[in-house]
Amino acid sequence: MKYFILFSFLLLTAPLCSQADSFTSNRDGGLLTSRITMDVSAPTCSVNGEQGVARTIQMGQVSREELITGSGKAISAPLTVDCSASGTQAKAFEVSVRSAGSSKPASRAEGLLETSMPGVGLQLSWHDGRPVSLSAESSRTFEAENSQLWELAISAKPVATTTEFVSGGKYVGTIAVNLTYL
Repeated sequence: MKYFILFSFLLLTAPLCSQADSFTSNRDGGLLTSRITMDVSAPTCSVNGEQGVARTIQMGQVSREELITGSGKAISAPLTVDCSASGTQAKAFEVSVRSAGSSKPASRAEGLLETSMPGVGLQLSWHDGRPVSLSAESSRTFEAENSQLWELAISAKPVATTTEFVSGGKYVGTIAVNLTYL
């Protein structure tokens, strides 16, 4: 039996930074008028080494016993954001993760995504082991640490979402990841 997971990522643009490059003023009839011109720019970052974020992650085979005991192998979905070549540096990223497609958040545990197959879920966690929140109101901020490189990988581990019999076959779990420059 083979099981699959589909990760769909969506990259959003960010708030823009601005910097005035000239400022002139004159006095005309008691009014002070000023003209400001500026270039507006946003950080330019590559995601996954220019490969982007939309990808399918193959989970490999997992047995019913591994699903029930939660002992299946976790697979990492890479999400590397590199802003080091950008003229405008990002200070942080706000990341939100939502279920997409036929997937939905499971109510019994944080970071648990129900897949297209009843009884099969994916336990999602960040690279530091914290569960990925799938709540519509939730996001996580990742601050810059001495560089403009962020490792935001998400691990997915296949688990059973029910104690009932889980049939064999393929499943798909889909998430949308939104990145916002701060």
